[in-house]
Amino acid sequence: MSVTILDPVGSVSTQTFPMAPRPETLDGLRLGCLHNSKPGGEVLLSTIATQLQIDYQIKTVVWRRKQFPSSGATFLARMATECDVVVAALAD
Repeated sequence: MSVTILDPVGSVSTQTFPMAPRPETLDGLRLGCLHNSKPGGEVLLSTIATQLQIDYQIKTVVWRRKQFPSSGATFLARMATECDVVVAALAD
């Protein structure tokens, strides 16, 4: 009879990634709104989108919603081509 011992200790990654460049203004840009499907997210996103449209000359607003909060967003690559900047809601 043999016994297998598993070590649950993982490794820590210290890899860092640079932040994406920030635009100087939102005027003329395409705004993306990504809802993670948690309650309250639609209120948060619509409030932010409305205020940004008041403060800036937003070209278009693209709305996307994940199916479930814990699921991946399969549309991210497409959203990256449709939007210049994206706001994600993590409300609850």
